[in-house]
Amino acid sequence: MCEQKDNVGVEITQQMRDSRDNFLAECPENISFAQMKQRLKLLMDGDKADTGLIRRTLEAYKTDPKDWEKYANWNEDKYTRNLICDGNGKYNLMMLCWNLGQASSIHDHAGSHCFMKILDGELQEELYTCPDKVVEDSELKPRQVAALDTDGVAYISDKVGMHRISNESHSIQAVSLHLYSPPYQTCKSYCEQDGKSRCSGKITFYSVDGVKCCEADNSNPLGDCDQIVRQPNHKRARTDQQQVTLPMCGSTPTPEPGATN
Repeated sequence: MCEQKDNVGVEITQQMRDSRDNFLAECPENISFAQMKQRLKLLMDGDKADTGLIRRTLEAYKTDPKDWEKYANWNEDKYTRNLICDGNGKYNLMMLCWNLGQASSIHDHAGSHCFMKILDGELQEELYTCPDKVVEDSELKPRQVAALDTDGVAYISDKVGMHRISNESHSIQAVSLHLYSPPYQTCKSYCEQDGKSRCSGKITFYSVDGVKCCEADNSNPLGDCDQIVRQPNHKRARTDQQQVTLPMCGSTPTPEPGATN
């Protein structure tokens, strides 16, 4: 009898797994914000996740400020990182709010995978060489600049390169949704003039689940390396995005096949 129950239990578990895999593989063209979060949670639940399915899930949600305005918290002096979900240590889902003219430093992603979806406004991404290709005492020059429009989705890892994100507008704020796996607390920021790097301080959140943190005004979005940039937009699409298997927390990220360095 005990063995029979165990067999039944195994069969049910396998059926649930197959059902989940089929559910995730058939992503509708339009999903709600809640459905997007649920699908991401299921996609990130195992030891590996497919970046193609994560991207499709983010693309399937069509932004509506009513869905996410509770998480939007702003600061006049720096962009803010607002945690939506900690992903049980496997990933972080967060919203970044960019006031007029605000920008990040040039930075890496500490071995993590990063997805970014534009929820409002437009952001500019400057893509630089990979961290292990940086030559100190040499100026860092972007190898590609792209304007990311509302509902656009981008992907980056250290195998793709480093980047700087900026809100070039001086009249419209911007909001972006980010998924990082595995989560990281520090990264490296790079000096544009000489390529030298320094480790950030601990990266902290401005708010968690819509509630402003006590230390919010002293929060550290990227190692106190924020800067203002004012450069013209160049609308060029990224061409180095491919579907790969995404190792999760505790693993070594898989290089992007065919990614240019």
